[in-house]
Parts: sequence; structure tokens; C-alpha cells
Amino acid sequence: MKKYLVLLILCLAAVYLAGCKKHHTAPEVPPPSWSVDTSGQYPATMTAVVAPPQDMDPYVTASDEMGAFVGTNCRGIGRMITINHENMFFIMIHGKASEQSMISFQYYRSWDKHLYKTGPILNFAADGNFGTADAPEILYLVPSN
Repeated sequence: MKKYLVLLILCLAAVYLAGCKKHHTAPEVPPPSWSVDTSGQYPATMTAVVAPPQDMDPYVTASDEMGAFVGTNCRGIGRMITINHENMFFIMIHGKASEQSMISFQYYRSWDKHLYKTGPILNFAADGNFGTADAPEILYLVPSN
């Protein structure tokens, strides 16, 4: 009986220790060097106020970055701000007035050096808004491979 009890304790300890392994769902990457074309090619703008999902919020820091993209072309960059204890990103997205390209977002979380992204979720609309300071749009972010 004592032998089975010791064996059971060892098995439970092994299961516990195996569960404590650090799991990475995305590779570590250096901070992005995103830049927006300021040559005048994209004279129209729209505003996005977005936030990462709530489960990421405890790890959001002021050094995190959020970018808005059309394909691989960066059209806007935002930094984290906090309003009423809520973390969010203000982004001015640049485009052409007649353009209706699909915009996706990328989020660099400096805490774990991971890059997350959305799919194309928004059409560019000159003078448009996506989210507000009172109700930022919550992004569904997945690890970037």
C-alpha cells in the first residue's frame, strides 16, 4: 500500500511539473521598425481606437506598439495610452480618399517580445472612425508566425 501511495505521489508531481513548462505560442521578435509613408501618397486619414483582448491587458505596457496595415504596407502606428484605467491605442490610419482597402492590425507586446495580428477586418474610409475612447474596438489577435 505504501508503495502505491509513493507511486501516486510521484505521478502527481510529474504531471504538476509537466504543466509548469513555459509555453510559447509565438517566436520572440525584436521591436518592430514600422514607418508610415509621409510623402503625401496617402493624404486622407481615418482614426482607430483599439484595444487588445482582456486576457492580454495585464501584460500591456507603454512600450507596446500597434500598427495598422494594408497588406504589408504600414498605414498607421499607435502607442498605448490609458483612459479611466483602460489600455487602448489611438492610431491615425493614412490612405487615399477613394480607397477602400482592407486594414489589418499588428500588435507588438514588449513584455514577451511577441507579435500578434488580426486578419483584414476594416475597410479604409476617409474621415472615418473605428472605435472611440469611450468604447475602443477590441481586437481578436493571434500569434504571428
